[in-house]
Amino acid sequence: MTCHIHVVSQAPEEVHFPNHFYGPKKKKWIEQDCEGFLVVSCHMSNSESYMSLLDQKDFMMQKKILSAHEHYDFMDLQGNKLAEADANLIQIPPKFQVKDTHNIELMHLQGKTLSLRHEFTLYGSEGEELGTIKRKIAKLVGEEFWVEKNGQEFMRIYGDFTEHEYQFEVSGQSVAAVHKKWVTLRDQMGVSITGNADHRIIIGAVIVIEHIEVTENKSSSSSYNFRL
Repeated sequence: MTCHIHVVSQAPEEVHFPNHFYGPKKKKWIEQDCEGFLVVSCHMSNSESYMSLLDQKDFMMQKKILSAHEHYDFMDLQGNKLAEADANLIQIPPKFQVKDTHNIELMHLQGKTLSLRHEFTLYGSEGEELGTIKRKIAKLVGEEFWVEKNGQEFMRIYGDFTEHEYQFEVSGQSVAAVHKKWVTLRDQMGVSITGNADHRIIIGAVIVIEHIEVTENKSSSSSYNFRL
């Protein structure tokens, strides 16, 4: 596979690439064309195809919860693993790392200490802030989440979070959805990105929402056992 990307003229050392440009058996170099642009050339061995979670519009997520460990696997619709996310449930505040199958970080999520809204800030692989997701509880609409950056809300998330059926909306337009269309297991869910949205924000938001469900279920179970 060969790809060519034209980048506005910069010194080669100043050019940054998304994570899906890297992988085993992949070669990359930079050339300058006759128009003064830098050309990025990527070559991959035909014997190996590198699938990035960040390129997928439809994928599945499965959660695995152990006593003190929270794990999520991301797969394509054929069941091929694309990436995973891990967190230690004992760690305060909680932090998730999303890594591809070559152990390269795609993004990470950092929880906020003592936040009543379960705030998480989403970061890219180079530490750039993508947004902060918060939970909103309103009397008329029930539970919702929203994502904001620089104090401005730009994404609304609503639906049935317990049943893993919810929508992502930007400026009144649906851009993604979590659903159970392709899955049969209780702890699996499908994710479809249908509009113009940063895949990392969708992925991070789904992890946060599912994490909150896990922690609140554990809390409810502990309270019930304590009363007994």
